[in-house]
Amino acid sequence: NMQSLKIFITLCFIAALSNPVNAQQLWSGTVYGMSESTIKTIFPKVIEVKSNNPDISSVYELNEVELEGDTFTVRFFFKREKLIRVVLSSRQIKDMYWILQKTNRLEELLTYNYGTSYKSDDKTQRTTHKYKNVHWKNGKTEITLSMYEPLPDSKIKIEPIAIIYNADFLDAASKL
Repeated sequence: NMQSLKIFITLCFIAALSNPVNAQQLWSGTVYGMSESTIKTIFPKVIEVKSNNPDISSVYELNEVELEGDTFTVRFFFKREKLIRVVLSSRQIKDMYWILQKTNRLEELLTYNYGTSYKSDDKTQRTTHKYKNVHWKNGKTEITLSMYEPLPDSKIKIEPIAIIYNADFLDAASKL
């Protein structure tokens, strides 16, 4: 009936106004500033993990997320109870060839999604200590694809592949 249609249109209009136009998209529908409870609602299998960074108030982890046929871990980083960064990382290490192939495929997908990167540092032709960092901008969010060759004797644990959605600088800019 006509009354139900008016209520529906009014609700749609209110929802459109309440959804911030300038919300900085991070990963899979998450946006800068989301609360921990919202992330827990969207991803009920997240677990809180310890953070070694004093600037980060909390970190939640979502395990076994399938991405391009491989398993990734997603970490949600909060500062003052606001979501500022999302990191997808692969802990799988098959071999250096697999790492390079997977990184190249993810770069293709990110370029398709966000356009040409604005910065790239590719050291994958080296014989040792190979790495690659590619950066895109989506509004005020920076997306970085990082690839590091695993070093067998290193005491620092770095995942070989990571995609970082970072809106941390928005927090700093808001103080200016």
